[in-house]
Amino acid sequence: MGTPKANERMVFLDGMRGLAAIMVVLGHATFILGYKAFNSYLSVDFFFLLSGFVIAAGYDQRIDSGAISSGQFIRARLIRLYPMYFASIAFATITCFIWPFLYHGAGASQADIAKCSALALVYIPCRMGDSNELFTVNNVVWSLMFEVILNILYVFTRPKLSIRIHIFIVAASAAIICGSAIFIGHINFGPFHTPNSFILGIVRSTFGIFGGVLLYRLKDIKIFERISHFPTWLALVLLIAPLALPALSRTFDALTAIVYILVIAPVAILSGARAKGRNALFSFLGAASYPLYLFHFPILRGVEAAFPHQAPPFPYGFIFLAALISICGLIESQVDIPLRRWVQQRIRKSYLATPNG
Repeated sequence: MGTPKANERMVFLDGMRGLAAIMVVLGHATFILGYKAFNSYLSVDFFFLLSGFVIAAGYDQRIDSGAISSGQFIRARLIRLYPMYFASIAFATITCFIWPFLYHGAGASQADIAKCSALALVYIPCRMGDSNELFTVNNVVWSLMFEVILNILYVFTRPKLSIRIHIFIVAASAAIICGSAIFIGHINFGPFHTPNSFILGIVRSTFGIFGGVLLYRLKDIKIFERISHFPTWLALVLLIAPLALPALSRTFDALTAIVYILVIAPVAILSGARAKGRNALFSFLGAASYPLYLFHFPILRGVEAAFPHQAPPFPYGFIFLAALISICGLIESQVDIPLRRWVQQRIRKSYLATPNG
């Protein structure tokens, strides 16, 4: 399979990630659109699978060969994830103090807000007041907590993870998720402050991250090689279209989720990874996706506070969303990337300055 090398950008996968992030925003912007994109939560499952695939593309061989240690991998992942994560928690904390009624209803003090914000900075869940959210301050970060956990599990298990064991882990987690989908009607597990949601959130993220890694490991098998030739633009349409669906029935919604995570998302990733060429729009959407995902929730709550009784008049809501996407793209290119480079340089200089460096 003609997958790009680790140091090359997978531009079509960037575009897919950006469009999926936009669908998450639209799913949370019901008060602006007057429409609930129920299945937009499946974007997170695509993110998990894509994250596992991209991590394997960038680190699998280096981990197997010993070129990178577990500590170096974890440090690299934290440098990639944490600066924007920290900024989003800080921003969400400010909005939480300004509009507390939008976050937790009654029963939470400013001390509760400060405590939950501090815990969120180190990926520890904290619920405020009568909220049922795992991270009340900025609940979208629940997926980042699971991703960090699974990244750590990946790097410590990868050298000993045979294909058979890997397939068993992915198949078992898929069976649990699919069974839960049929029983409950969805797979939106993880964001809520209940034992079942947390446990199934671990299973959901395990399937996603380890499934994405497995997809990369098996990409050169003949059947997956053939799948990778699936038309990329059609794969993109099939990837995004189900995310816009409303809730229809428990059976239909469950089947949609199962087909999405087992068929649509993997096919889209294989097809997108094979696609070559440049696309400025997709590159920009990929750059905007991470800050957009992290910042949109508290920003939308601020908009909701500004328009408490009615949605912003058309077309101002859509103009706002377009501006938000554009700003997040600039945040990535002008803030996040330079900041991460600075951190990497500081760590490198610190390492070289040590006696054993």
